[in-house]
Amino acid sequence: MEQGGGMAQGFRERMAAEVAAWRHQGVVDDDLAARLAARYADAEGAGAMAVRLLGGIAVVLLAASSLAGVGILLQSASPVALAVLVLAAAFAAGWAGIGLARDRRRGLTVTGGVLITFALAAGYAGALLLYFGLGGGGGADIPLLAMLLTAIAALAVAYSNALRWPLFLGLLLLFHWAGTRHGYIGHGGYFLDIQNERDMAVAGLTAVVFGVLHESVGERRWLRRQVGFGHLWLVWGLVYFNLCLWILSIRPGGTGWVLAFSAAGVAQIVAGAVLRDGRFTGFGVVFLAIDVYTRLFERFWDEVSIGGFLLVCGLLGVGIGGMCERFGAGRAS
Repeated sequence: MEQGGGMAQGFRERMAAEVAAWRHQGVVDDDLAARLAARYADAEGAGAMAVRLLGGIAVVLLAASSLAGVGILLQSASPVALAVLVLAAAFAAGWAGIGLARDRRRGLTVTGGVLITFALAAGYAGALLLYFGLGGGGGADIPLLAMLLTAIAALAVAYSNALRWPLFLGLLLLFHWAGTRHGYIGHGGYFLDIQNERDMAVAGLTAVVFGVLHESVGERRWLRRQVGFGHLWLVWGLVYFNLCLWILSIRPGGTGWVLAFSAAGVAQIVAGAVLRDGRFTGFGVVFLAIDVYTRLFERFWDEVSIGGFLLVCGLLGVGIGGMCERFGAGRAS
């Protein structure tokens, strides 16, 4: 479990979460929990973290100013020459960023992550510049293809170097390529749009299944250096799966989608109790509460007593929680 001269960050985070869960469940007492937490806590202080964050910001500003200066000098240059320059800068930043992110002893992992982020953004821009500079035609599919290639590059960097930050960026780009769009609508406003909620819900559920298999099988066998990667797949999948079902319960709406969204929330709570996984429980509780809140204002606000409605919801919550706890205790015994 050693990586870069120290304990792998993903393993450290998972053990810290397990210690907190053991303390909450009464498996360990306060003294033992404190000693275990100290063992797996991040040893870095707030001051060191601030220095690293400032260093990362400085790298971004220096890179932006350097590229701006180069852009001024190359205003009369051809798009192909500019594309080659941007791709070269992306390669150099990626090479340096990977080296810094892998060498934890130097304490510049945040700076390495910033450089990797810059490299991916520059690679995306350089690929588009090169395509159009070589006479390629327009069309909405070209930026999406460049986004997919950038996502694949991020995933390749993440898995080949056991780095979680490129995986985070790669998954974000992958879901955006699959159908999530965003844009600026003026006056400081932005919008987020999912092109096909049904397909995206399936994609999210697929990512959840892959994340579970990644953790339970892959990270125990041939992906031991990638501990924590399955967590990111699972969390991103749960976000998009629940978000899409919520949208579908509103538009087009209808009893079927409302029941599907509610059943998914309850199923996640039950799965969390069965698997002893707080991630499923947390997402299930949050989105089930969103479901109740949405239905309250959508259908019952003017028809049902708010006090009685909340009382029923509270009793249902206690009942479901008690059943899950009892089932979990039965499995433990």
